Parts: sequence; structure tokens; C-alpha cells
Amino acid sequence: MICREALTHEGQGGPDWGKLKKGKAIAKGPGDPGWQYQLKHFELTGEGQVKQYDLAQAADLGLAPGELAGRRSRSGTGEGLEGDDGRGKDRQKARLGLVTFTKPLTNITVNEGKNAAFECNISEAETPVTWFINDQPVPSQRAQTLSIGKTRRLVLKECLLNENNSTITCVLDEATKTNAQLFVKEEPFEFTDKLKNLKIKRSEKCELQCTVNKQNIALQWFKDGQLITNIKEEVDGLIHKLIIPNTEDKDKGVYVAKYQDLQTEGHVEVLGPPQIVKPPTDSILLIGQSVILTAEIIGTPKPQVTWLFKGQPLKSTATKHQIDAKKDGIYTLTILKGDTADEGQYTVLAENPVDKIQADAKVTVCTKPKIDKFADVAVNIDENARIQCQYSGQPIPTISWYKDGKAISTDDQRFIITQETPILSVLTINNTTMDDKGVYSVKLTNIAGEIEGKVNLNVKRKFKKFFFESYFHFILFLSN
Repeated sequence: MICREALTHEGQGGPDWGKLKKGKAIAKGPGDPGWQYQLKHFELTGEGQVKQYDLAQAADLGLAPGELAGRRSRSGTGEGLEGDDGRGKDRQKARLGLVTFTKPLTNITVNEGKNAAFECNISEAETPVTWFINDQPVPSQRAQTLSIGKTRRLVLKECLLNENNSTITCVLDEATKTNAQLFVKEEPFEFTDKLKNLKIKRSEKCELQCTVNKQNIALQWFKDGQLITNIKEEVDGLIHKLIIPNTEDKDKGVYVAKYQDLQTEGHVEVLGPPQIVKPPTDSILLIGQSVILTAEIIGTPKPQVTWLFKGQPLKSTATKHQIDAKKDGIYTLTILKGDTADEGQYTVLAENPVDKIQADAKVTVCTKPKIDKFADVAVNIDENARIQCQYSGQPIPTISWYKDGKAISTDDQRFIITQETPILSVLTINNTTMDDKGVYSVKLTNIAGEIEGKVNLNVKRKFKKFFFESYFHFILFLSN
């Protein structure tokens, strides 16, 4: 037999089936592994030598086609043709005996669009067969036939619903054939590729896509349970798409593609760069006290927020800096126990995979204004009065002068205000009169606060001048 010769040729033990499963089988030596190896290779890999027969052919027995029936023995007795004798006659009986189907076709059921494989075995390896569907030759463009050893196989491609209950026939000759039925079921609908969760940057195109197993299907699309009517799906064969050309924050949500009772869903997350809704503001830090810098920041995904001082990242500590992230995107930096070293530029930095952004705030370390020296002054009339105010504060305060609660006018050239040092202001009143007597005050102001101070100016008359003026007025009085 052919199979025995193929497997035992030159003492070979046959193909290595383990390697064949891995697609690496080779013959063990120079011998051909034979038709069993070829058939096994075809079953595992789908690769094999294809033989196509359009019409039934006579076996290569040295007989004309009309004499084909004469090659069969009578009643299966195995008697060969006349003239056979000896061992040659026995071989001729085996070769020219009745060719039959040793394994008939069986019915096959497939879903529409799938391939159907029909297989049978015959008793003689070299005998050709012809395939029919509903008594018509199988079109070559629809079929792939395989002949390996005694196995005959037909693969009918992409079966159609109208081929349901078709009869498939494998023919040796008019009297020798085997039939089977092809049943084609309508393929149940399914999503072969479902919607996926997407993360899309704001303003970019969002493309939701799924694949179905049947043509001419119209899907319904939903967002957060609401039917989408303002966007039409795009269909390319079995691929269905819902495209949002310019994604906005309002487009985030759960999307569903639905057909009858089946559906697939995907989440869309709209990624946006961080936004500092409310930046930190310039602040005053009083020596020994605390100040809080606050920023409101949003972004998707949630940004990572870092505080920096003079470009260097800050860490939260129990004694100097406290960093907190509160609800609703509120981030704070608390500076404790302020001193002069805390003055400078503070930065809040927010970043996520989309982008990063920052905002700055200046912290000024201050002390409130303080009056260090401010005293009452007494002068004689017509003399110049000099009222001094020495003060301190960080930053250096501004000073304003007042007399009896009213700002001193610079139009009166007798009143001169000079800044003799950054922290010493002097009010000079030239040629004082009795009208210059009164309460003089200053107001010191800086960003940390303000303070007021008051002194009295006493203008005295000269004694001699007062005496003679009084005596003169007395004589005038008597003379009248």
C-alpha cells in the first residue's frame, strides 16, 4: 500500500507529528513522509496540494472512458481482467477492483458567510472525483478541492443563506457517488470588535468605532442613556463609526452602540490642560505671623500641583510650610512664622499629561508702621517752629501731616515739609504766629497697616513786646 511505503521507506519511522503541530515538520531523512503526512499537514495548517477536477475522469488504468465500468469486478468478488496470472494478477485485482467510498460524506451545518468543508475517503488513492452542488458542478471560484492519498475534500467558500439544504455530491462514476446536505443558518448578530474606552484631548477628533459581523446593519447610538440624533454614524463595510470632529468637555460620558438586544459601550474621557481658575495673589506676611496662598485649579486628568519658592520646590513641614489639596480643586500653601527670609516670589505649578501651567504671587514680609520719636514743641511768636517725626516700618511707610485734623496745605509757603532721612520727616513753620498754635498730627501708612501720632505746638508771645503793646492800649483807653 502507498501509505505503508511512505511511512517505512528506507526504514524511516514517519513524520514528527509534534513538530508538525508547530509548523516545523520535516521528513526524517531523504525519504518522502507520504500522503498521511500531507493530509495531517493540511488538517493542521490548511496548506496542501490542490487538485481541481471540473469533469469526472477515468482512472489511469489503460482503459478508454467507455470501458471504465469493465474495470469493476463482478459482485465484489475481486476478479480482475482476463490475462492476469500469478502475483501480477493479484496486484492487478487490487488496482482494478471496485473503487468505492470507504468514508461517505456527512451533513454539514455552518453560519452564513462561513466556509463548509466536506470530506470523504475512497478505496483507491489515484482515482479522481468530481464535486456537485444540487447536481451542478461546483463553481471553481467558490470551491477549493484537495486530493491527498485516499482523502477527497471540498471547501465551499462563504456559504449563502439561499444555499441552505443544498445537496453536495462527490462522484466517482455514474453509479458510485456519496451525498450530504449543506445547511446554512442565518448568522446571529454580534459585535466582533466592541467599543473601547477613549481618552481624547480637548479640540481633537474623537472616533468611536465598533465592528459587526453582518452587512447592512444600522446601529443606534446613545450618550449617557440619551439617543444621539445630531451625529450620524459612518459605515465602512462591517465597521461602524461615530465621529466627533472637535471634542469638547461636554462630550465626555458613556457611549453605547446598540442593535436589537445587543449593545457595546465605551467611555470617553476628554483630556484638557490644567487651568488655573483662581491664581494666588500677592500677599503680606507680617513678621512672626502666617499667610495663606490659595489657588483654584482644574484639569482632566486631575493635575499634579507643586508649590515653589524662588524656583525651588517646597515640601510640607510642621514648622514652616503646610501644603494642602482640598476639595473642588482648591490648593493652599501656608507660610508659618514669617520672617524676612520668606520674602520673594512663590509659584504654583500644575501639570498633567496634556500640558502644564503656572502662576506667581509675591510675598512681602512687613512690619506695621511705628512712631519712634514725635514730641510737643513750644516757640515764641515770630520764631520758626520745627516739628520732627522719626518712624520705622517694613516697607518704609509714607507720612502725611495734619493740623487740627486737616491736611497741611503746601500753598502756604511758611509750612515746609522735608524728608531728611528715609525715616525722619520734619515740618518747619517759619515766622510763627499765634494762629499756628494747635495740634499737629502725622499718619504713617504701608501695606501692613497705618498709625497716627499727635503733638502740640505752643506759640508764646514775647514779654517786652506784650508789655508795651498792653501799656499803649491802656493809655489810649484813658485818653478817650
